[in-house]
Amino acid sequence: MQIDVWVHPWDISLEMVDNVLNDIVGFLNVDNITVFANYINGIRVNGVFLFENRAQAMRFISGQLFFKPDETLYRATRLKPYFVEGATFFDLKYAIMKANSYGLKTMVHVNFLNYAVSNEDYLNIDSDGEVVKYGGHWMSIHNSNVQRYLIALANNLALLDFVDFIEIGEYWYPISPVLKGRMSCFSKFAQTDAKDRGLDLMKAIPVIRRAAERLNIIKDTEYIEYSILFKPSHFAILKRFYNVIRKEMDEILAFRCDVVYDILSSIADVVRSCGAKLSLLTPPPSIAPLLGVDYKILSEVADYIRPIVYYGILFSSLRSLVSELKEAKKRSKSPVIPVIAITSAIDLKDLAKIIKKITRMGFQRISIYGYGFLGSEKLKVISEMLK
Repeated sequence: MQIDVWVHPWDISLEMVDNVLNDIVGFLNVDNITVFANYINGIRVNGVFLFENRAQAMRFISGQLFFKPDETLYRATRLKPYFVEGATFFDLKYAIMKANSYGLKTMVHVNFLNYAVSNEDYLNIDSDGEVVKYGGHWMSIHNSNVQRYLIALANNLALLDFVDFIEIGEYWYPISPVLKGRMSCFSKFAQTDAKDRGLDLMKAIPVIRRAAERLNIIKDTEYIEYSILFKPSHFAILKRFYNVIRKEMDEILAFRCDVVYDILSSIADVVRSCGAKLSLLTPPPSIAPLLGVDYKILSEVADYIRPIVYYGILFSSLRSLVSELKEAKKRSKSPVIPVIAITSAIDLKDLAKIIKKITRMGFQRISIYGYGFLGSEKLKVISEMLK
């Protein structure tokens, strides 16, 4: 079993690159780490960071890049990359080169649609006509400027001489509208795309509202802005919602999956033309079609599929987690790498059981996501658990 550990920018800036990488190599039997190319506002981290013994204050912005972009690659889109010159508390190239010096390979993870823009033309609109927010704003994959920005961003990363492996996340339709008894995207661009396929998106709105009323979603759920607040009860709502609407909305759900596939297929071509490999972070299979994710067709353009199977956050039982992983292996044509999470609320004995079970299922690699703050104590705990 090979282990991959996610390393956040604030992990490295808080304890410095050498300290963290030395602990990772010293405590864990890992050969790979995952680092972020941009910031996702899934957990709110703003504050003071230590860099070269100097305190630096920084307010992160959703979509903010941790490498200096090549502006010429973004000429075809009105959306421009957000980069703060002088924000040297974390530098992607420096972190990767340091990791390589410790014998660690790196996967560079980039979040796609969670981006701080104010122009509603670029944003995802839900079935009640409201802008979708999740931390920052969630862009609409149907907007041509957004599509060109995503392609340019992937191309920019793949052209960096220190990047060999790219992973894309948050390319799907957002979950937050469903937890409010809604769906997305119903922007004017989405409606045009659907019309081109002979579909009327507006006919789906009564179906969505009936499902919300049937499941009592509006009364029983709360708006989840940050993923660390997500609970198994929320995941259960997503599953029930999907099962209620899937028959009446099968054509629209298939249309959404095709939209996601088309853009990711173009991105895969760009990434591979630069000599890099591509991994896709994926929602659990049982809700994937609800979010526009079709494992079968996406695995045709990805070198790896990494399903999110967070115990204690998405699942309350090992049986449910195992079921999702079995389905992921069944649907995917590419190798599957489970991504599990470690939070303070999770019993580490349960996690040890999960890792043993995943190993027995024949998975060759597992990825551990820790929501940041990967200090020495947490690494020691993970090390003991893996034994």
